[in-house]
Formats: sequence, structure tokens, C-alpha cells
Amino acid sequence: MAAIFRSLRRSLKSNSRSSNERGVMNPNMGKTRLAPRKRSMKLNALFAIAVLLAASNLFAQDFASFPQYVPEEQVAGTLTVWGADGMVNLHKLWEDGFHKFQPNIRFDDHLYSTATGIGGLYAGHGDLAYMGRDIWFIEGLGFSKTFGYDPTRIVAATGAYDVEGKTFPMIVFVHKDNPLKHLTLRQLDAIFGTERKLGAAKNIRTWGDLGLGGEWADKPIHLYAYGNNSGFGIFFSDATMGGSTLCNCDIHQYDNINDAKGKIITQAGRQIIDALAADKYGLAYSGIRYATQDVRPVAIAVREGTPYVEPTRENLINRTYPLLRDIPIYINRAPSKPIEPKVREFLAYILSREGQQAISREGDYLPLTPDVVQQQRKLLK
Repeated sequence: MAAIFRSLRRSLKSNSRSSNERGVMNPNMGKTRLAPRKRSMKLNALFAIAVLLAASNLFAQDFASFPQYVPEEQVAGTLTVWGADGMVNLHKLWEDGFHKFQPNIRFDDHLYSTATGIGGLYAGHGDLAYMGRDIWFIEGLGFSKTFGYDPTRIVAATGAYDVEGKTFPMIVFVHKDNPLKHLTLRQLDAIFGTERKLGAAKNIRTWGDLGLGGEWADKPIHLYAYGNNSGFGIFFSDATMGGSTLCNCDIHQYDNINDAKGKIITQAGRQIIDALAADKYGLAYSGIRYATQDVRPVAIAVREGTPYVEPTRENLINRTYPLLRDIPIYINRAPSKPIEPKVREFLAYILSREGQQAISREGDYLPLTPDVVQQQRKLLK
């Protein structure tokens, strides 16, 4: 919601500047009056604010059902955190809130990139690894070769809905002229993959294979996607193809376009949507932030016979959309051993009413549901 209001403020400033050029002069007063069009634009803006406020109340979580943070014990020392740079603002809120209950804790923060998180753990320099995605095989291998067991995964939040760099969900899109309304994960597996680990009887390669008739029946499905080895591609493979790496060879894959200094010029997600917008027979996955009027998202079901879920912010908040993404925190916990007290207390704070409210205040990431919070708290025992 914070992102929406930032966008609205920019729009209001823009409207104000352009409207000022249409002011009319009152010859009797020598001052500029608002033209009717400008007044109308301001009324429309106020109406939009009212709608947004109503929507925020509609979709806001009720934190009364979340457990309050009650320290098991007072702890002291330094908590060293490595990992995702996108979590800097949220971590600061967690730090400040935790200090109110645990004033003897200090933080040593190294939030440079998700790529540094697990390395910080197995090199012995970190207590917590903040990750903008789940651990990759090679990262887990480094940890397990060091300690002989896997790191412990705690889900702390839900990824953002539409914010760049903050773990937004993968949305499946078709061209605006395509009549397809929904898909299952099994169908996506048969479309994008070749192994069909989710149980499809055969590969899906034409729109007729998905039940479309008429002009669509014999048309091949043109696929547009992130690079298979990218963070987005690996997540999509895990979520829709059972982790298979044997993909449809006809996928058009996109990576970010960078300048000579490594700065991103054009996001891969934007390129994917632009390609789909020009291809009536295309299908793609990307982020909702890149959507245009020329493409349309489709609802996804976990399996046949279960509800098809639209990719809305509300369905990320209630965690029913199948392709949402978690924000995990990894820790080093030996099997059958208790978590170090200062780490346990901080994680208990994150998985409390106060910690989840901080996520809501941060405004980009999304809080968990009470059920998921309770499930994760059990892992701290």
C-alpha cells in the first residue's frame, strides 16, 4: 500500500503541474482561478484516495490473532546478520522493536545480497541468513559439507506483490485476445517441461491441448520466460515442474540487459511482457508490475478440483496464490540441539504480533497468516 500511495502522490504532482497551465484569469481579482477541469481532476484524485483507503481496510490483516512477543529469557550479545539487501528497511524495524524487549542485544549487519547469506553461516561469521529466495543446491552443499547437516529454514514473511527486488510472485500471462482463463500446476509442468513430474499424461504444446478450439486448436504455444538458471527460473521450476531442469526447448528466455558498469537498463520481466504483447499465441510468466493492457493474467490451481486463484494482492496476503514466494531466514542448528537463545528470541519476535506488524509498516513485503506463524514457531522448539 505504501508503494501505491507513492505512485498516487507522483500522479497528483503531475496533474497539478499540467492543470496549472489551464488556469483562467479573473480580470476583476487579478488572480488565477481553478479551471473546471482542474477542479474535476482534484476531485477524481480525492475519490481515488478514498477508494485506496477503503481497499486497504478491506485487505488489512487483523493482528489480534497473532501471538504477542513474550521473552522466554533476557539475552545479551551480538546477533550477526548476513544476506538480502532488499531487507534493510524491514530489518531495521525488527531491530528497533526487538531492542524494546531485549536492550542488551546488539546487531552486526551485513545485508549486501542474498548471495552472501548462506556463506556467512557456514563460514562461521553469521547467526542468521536473510534470503530473498530459497537456498540453492550449491549453497546448501557448502553448508552441509562444512557441518554434516542442512541449515534450518524459517519462513519470516511473504514476498512483495509488485516491488522490484523484493521477491514478487510469478504470474502466468496470456495475450489479451486469448480466451484461456486458468491453468493448473500440472498443466504448467506439461507446458514448460518435458519430464512431467506432476503427473500429466503427455506434453502440452498447442492451444488445442489446453481445450481451445477454432483458430486456436492447432496453434503452437509460444513460451516467454526468465532464464532457466536465474532465481526466477529456478523458483518456477521448483513450483511448477517438481524441480525438473529438463525444460521445453522452445522457451524464449530473457535476462536483464545491463550497461557496461553492470547497471540494469531493461528488466527481464519487462522484455518478457513486451514479447508476449506482440504474440497472440504466446504464454509467459513474469511479475505483475510489468503487466500492460495487451496481456492478461490467468488464475492458477494447485491441482484439478481445487479453486483457481487469481494473482491479487489479497490472495498473497491470505497465501492462497500457488506461485507466491516466501522470505526465508536460515540458521545453523545442529540436529536435536536447541537454538542458541539470542537467535531463538529474535526469531520468536519476528514470528510474533509485533514482528509481523513491522512487516506491514514496512509496506513492501507482506505478513504471514496466523496459521503459518504458528507452524513456524513450532520449529523454534
